[in-house]
Amino acid sequence: MKYCFLLLCIFFSLVVDAQDYRVVSRGNLHVRSGAGTEFDVIGKLVSKDTVHVLKMEGTWAQVEFDGKQAYVSKKYIMPLRGTKQQSAEDFLVDYGDCLNRDRLVICLY
Repeated sequence: MKYCFLLLCIFFSLVVDAQDYRVVSRGNLHVRSGAGTEFDVIGKLVSKDTVHVLKMEGTWAQVEFDGKQAYVSKKYIMPLRGTKQQSAEDFLVDYGDCLNRDRLVICLY
């Protein structure tokens, strides 16, 4: 348990590159007018496209798309290297008692 807590402390103290992201979805990534699947799809991005992230909101990323603010699911984007820094906490997706960042899953028990 102490090891897990130490690992979490180190993980959350990391500073990770964060402003520009690359799309990593296998198909098209829907760009939406709001942060949720109930919002209209206003465009699409494809794998390896680059998108500028304005901020993270839960499991969604607010992005700049065609000069407007839009949203994409943050599980389909990865930060590019050498861009503005942001907290590692912004890249976590909450799955109940488990936190998922990319393929690393940390469960709190």
